[in-house]
Amino acid sequence: MHGAYLWDLIGIPSRFQPIAGSLLVCVVALGAGIALRRHYQHTHGIIPRKGIHLEAAVECLVESLRSFITSILGSHAGDFERLLIAIFSFILLSNLLGLVPGFIAPTTNLSVNLSMALTVFIYYNYIGIKHHGFGYIRIFLGPVWWLAFLMLPIELISHLARILSLTLRLTGNMSGEHAVSTLFTSLIPVGLPVVFLFLGLLVAVLQAFVFMALSTIYILLSLELDH
Repeated sequence: MHGAYLWDLIGIPSRFQPIAGSLLVCVVALGAGIALRRHYQHTHGIIPRKGIHLEAAVECLVESLRSFITSILGSHAGDFERLLIAIFSFILLSNLLGLVPGFIAPTTNLSVNLSMALTVFIYYNYIGIKHHGFGYIRIFLGPVWWLAFLMLPIELISHLARILSLTLRLTGNMSGEHAVSTLFTSLIPVGLPVVFLFLGLLVAVLQAFVFMALSTIYILLSLELDH
């Protein structure tokens, strides 16, 4: 089945399909968030269920992400963990959407990933300015004042390259995984698709984590000028 078959079926033009996929992911994430919130309000978040279930898996994942963010940001983690976990969740759900027959992962689209990279770029610079004021400019001037004229263009290019890095890394990996999976499963339609399903799941989680981890590091660097 063609990846965009369902979007084509309901008449959405190809140029708008990544946006439609992103909106679908947001709706799913919102619905899941509301369901979890109502569940915890009902149980008061005190009585854990026994056995292996989705709720326990989500709790384990969130706690693992919070521990990772805390290991990098330390005492600042509480201020940013919601945003960073939201970024991870959006990218993960977008990646997983590509594993559903009839859909293409929004993260295979350059514009979707660029918008997320720009959001991270603007946000961590905003945090740096908010935290340091005018002194944030030191992050672009380097540790030695008499080399500032040389370090300024280098640092500016380095920071702008972060947008390109975040965008192309996610786009390339997700597009590559989708292309390879489609090719091999079309050649060997029995058995092999299951292998690539697990491979796609691994890539989906890994790429979401890498994007979140780099975003966390960029926030840390904006908070700590002496690096």
